[in-house]
Amino acid sequence: MDIKNILRTYQGIAISIAVLLFCISAVIGGVIPSIQKVRELFISVSALAKDNVMLKDKTALLDSYEEEDLKQKLAVVLSAVPGDKGLPGLFSTVEAVANTAGVKIIDMTVTGGSVASSSAGKQSAVEKKVGSHIVPFTVTVSGTESSIQQFITLAPAVRRLMRIRLFSIIFSKSAAELTVTLSMDAFYEPYVTPLGSTSSVLTALSTVELEFIDTLSTFPLVGQASAAAPATAVTEQKSNPFSR
Repeated sequence: MDIKNILRTYQGIAISIAVLLFCISAVIGGVIPSIQKVRELFISVSALAKDNVMLKDKTALLDSYEEEDLKQKLAVVLSAVPGDKGLPGLFSTVEAVANTAGVKIIDMTVTGGSVASSSAGKQSAVEKKVGSHIVPFTVTVSGTESSIQQFITLAPAVRRLMRIRLFSIIFSKSAAELTVTLSMDAFYEPYVTPLGSTSSVLTALSTVELEFIDTLSTFPLVGQASAAAPATAVTEQKSNPFSR
């Protein structure tokens, strides 16, 4: 059998093999990547659908609140625990309490670190336990025994939340007047800048939280104007309010 007969015999087989190889190449080069692309698109669509459901739930929750009511509640909370150290407001509050009690402020000093709001780094163990950042300060006042008692009573009962950790009394030669140095803490909590992703959980205000805000609103606001929320937190409009 010569070469021409051999080629003629296997020509059909060679053509079939070539066609088969072409089909396999087409599947590998075209169909498989297309399937992979479809899978990726399906995963993306599923994620977008899930995000859409979560956004609808968040929108429904936000729509259940009155905007003005939320602003008022936020203003009450910020007047009690501001978003920065708020030292001018703290000083004016202590001064107003002193005037109301009838005592004279001799000295007031912020203790423990920088007075700059930007210095708020990691919370200390005490701050973590309290659940808020702390501005420690000392204030020395003088006055009669009754006025000192009134100052000690009023200081922790105003809306700018403060607490008295300890105090020392200096008795003067005049029995009518006392000098008291109080070590106190004021509280603040830095504003949350990122509002979170679409997957972050947005929960409704609980009954306990609403009752606490109502209680705060009954505390007298002395020495400072009602706190307002940062303009960017309330008035800035975003296409996606939950985007980072």
